[in-house]
Amino acid sequence: MRIIRTTTETNDLLRQAAGRAHRSLAPMIEGRGWGYTNKARLQASAVPAKAAEG
Repeated sequence: MRIIRTTTETNDLLRQAAGRAHRSLAPMIEGRGWGYTNKARLQASAVPAKAAEG
């Protein structure tokens, strides 16, 4: 089963990395994404749905 649209090899490596870090795949990918965006000084342009409802 493919987790995200990447090569089978990439998905396998991501699963291995998540297992080695004792984390599930989604939080691991999210953490890497946040790390990159912080390093690149990017900011979200959309308002989160919960904040917009209030």
